[in-house]
Amino acid sequence: MKNNLKEIRTQAGLTQEQLAEAMGTSKTYISQLENGTRNIDTIRQSTMQKLCGALNCNPEDLIVPIEFKYDEDGKLIIDSAWHDPHFPTGYVLLIEGNAFLLPMGRNYNSGEDAVKIMRPLKFYSKDKNTQKIKNYEYPFIPCIPRDGFDIKLGRAITIEELKLIREEYNITDDDISGRFEDVKGAIYGKYAKVYTCVQVRVDATVAIDLEEKLNHMGIEAGNIAPGRVNIRVETNE
Repeated sequence: MKNNLKEIRTQAGLTQEQLAEAMGTSKTYISQLENGTRNIDTIRQSTMQKLCGALNCNPEDLIVPIEFKYDEDGKLIIDSAWHDPHFPTGYVLLIEGNAFLLPMGRNYNSGEDAVKIMRPLKFYSKDKNTQKIKNYEYPFIPCIPRDGFDIKLGRAITIEELKLIREEYNITDDDISGRFEDVKGAIYGKYAKVYTCVQVRVDATVAIDLEEKLNHMGIEAGNIAPGRVNIRVETNE
């Protein structure tokens, strides 16, 4: 939780040591409050009274309300989202050091809808059983990571590699298409990756094997239908 403690302390002409002495606490404690290591919104009422008394201010003067931000599609910008077994019916959203619980199973039209219904978790901390949600889950909630989505795109197959694959899987000229553009991660909007590929036709029983073989080589390939595998190629071939 962001706060104005440092600014108000400075305006009052007090050092961290002087404020700590006035409150009967330590400089380290004051420093932790100022840098957010300790959440100023969750300190004891008696401590808050001492703090405000020393600074001649009100509690609300110290708290900086979080300003929710949205992308151009109206999705709520967050730092991360988590599955926490302690909250099995919701997503835990982290935004600028604050934690919120967003209920699952609802139809959200926008990030503003989420903000209206999510509730703050003041004493939240992740444990080893908390798992970050997968990228593919984001389209089901009106949120987007602050840094966007990093869609991993494998490399293009070389001419020699494609020749060897064709020999190994008995791919004839009739079994391979011309070049066309494919999209990876279309559900992620502007973060999707467009690439050039060809489609090969193989026996349906080996299509998955071919996809895995190419992916293991670092080549972008996808078994998009029974017996159909799209393989990334260089655009200048």
